[in-house]
Amino acid sequence: MQSLIEQILQWPAIIQGVIGSAIFWLLQILFVYLGKFFLRQFSQYNNALAREILIREYIYRKYYSRNGLLNITQGFIVTFDHVFQYLIRGLIFIVFALLISGVSPIALGISLVAALYYLFRSLLWISPSKNWRVIAT
Repeated sequence: MQSLIEQILQWPAIIQGVIGSAIFWLLQILFVYLGKFFLRQFSQYNNALAREILIREYIYRKYYSRNGLLNITQGFIVTFDHVFQYLIRGLIFIVFALLISGVSPIALGISLVAALYYLFRSLLWISPSKNWRVIAT
């Protein structure tokens, strides 16, 4: 690597400037592409999360706001189906974190953060938003 740098330093200044500008341009194109990619991914995640919030509100309004045992039972079944999906994902990450706890502390931390994320998502399915409780039955 050192010999390559020494060889480039022997070139004329104009060539060095062209190479530096080309590298800067490539990095700029790369960062723009990565920025658009991450923005698209975040937008898709945000749309999915907004859709899930609307589904939770629909379930709350349809099943929990009406009187009757049948509607409440259906609402609990649908709600706890989602709760258990996120709970199991969180528990899988916890088990994975326990398995690799002695190998890599970074992977342990990432696994525990992912487990917390899924456990909080399951908690969101259990507790409805305070805005949803102002329903005329």
